[in-house]
Amino acid sequence: MPRPLVAGGPPIIIGGNDPNRTLPLAARYADEWNAVFVPAKRFSELSAHLDELLRAARRSPELVRRTLMTRVVFGSTVADVERKLGDEPRERLHARGVIVGTPNVGTPNEIVEQLGPLAEAGVQEVIL
Repeated sequence: MPRPLVAGGPPIIIGGNDPNRTLPLAARYADEWNAVFVPAKRFSELSAHLDELLRAARRSPELVRRTLMTRVVFGSTVADVERKLGDEPRERLHARGVIVGTPNVGTPNEIVEQLGPLAEAGVQEVIL
């Protein structure tokens, strides 16, 4: 069954972090850019680069939604979290933009605290 036409076609999401391939495609075609596994500082840098590319393409930066897909590690006990982390150090995960919660330290608050810098960097939605 054919679906009704949508003015301008369906929204286009382009995901990835490559400043030389992905971001130029996003600047030209995307309604949403989805970064993958980057910390807030890197997201901010990539987003600023996307803004430059959008302006060069004569598109308003505000027209492209900014989202991030990453992983979250949490558990109901410290042992749960440690088991899920395996041998990978927290610092390495944080450097890749992974959100890590520790029980008994206020896991929900700790995760919210890690999401805050992402919002400040311009992330409009986090996909965990």
